[in-house]
Amino acid sequence: MQEAKCPECNSTQLFRSVPTSTYGGNEEGLSILPGLGSKLSAAKFTTVCCKDCGLIQVLGIRNPMHGHCLCGQVEFEIVGERFKLYQCHCSLCRRQGGSLSNAATIVPSEKFRWLGGAGLISSWKKESGFRSDFCAICGSPVPNPLRNLPYFWVPAGLLGGNGGLEIVAHLCVASKAAWNSALLQGACYDELPNLLELISLLQVTDA
Repeated sequence: MQEAKCPECNSTQLFRSVPTSTYGGNEEGLSILPGLGSKLSAAKFTTVCCKDCGLIQVLGIRNPMHGHCLCGQVEFEIVGERFKLYQCHCSLCRRQGGSLSNAATIVPSEKFRWLGGAGLISSWKKESGFRSDFCAICGSPVPNPLRNLPYFWVPAGLLGGNGGLEIVAHLCVASKAAWNSALLQGACYDELPNLLELISLLQVTDA
């Protein structure tokens, strides 16, 4: 069971899973309902049925990407296989990560889940609102809730795997380190952009 909003009757409720084989699924893929394309991987998607109006729909992607801190005690997962990243070159982010910039993404709260070690997280916050959460054992930066918004900030270096990550924006380029000679690709902002604009830029519509 999982909570979601039905696009037909607009009710928020627990949806029950329906076996993909019921609607033409097999080992190679799931035959999609009208208007949703031809086939999607059965391993990545699941059909669900609204208990109020009976609407059958396809939810995806169900394969999460895992991440953990340096010592492995703080673990989490984010639902999706592709994520857009930004790099921030401000002095605060350089000091937080000890390098020329940080790299991170912002994901909706419903796509984020702690797997372990949440009680080991310490937090430090400036009056300006800048916040740094870190593992109390190894000191590694870890995800944190994004202010009063329904999103999580996720440092990209904690994520496993080599694919599915793309840098699409560079922030605070005007204050980047003088010794940073890296070629910057994607949208470049001299300062911090509007937060909602950044969130919109980072969203992947099919993840």
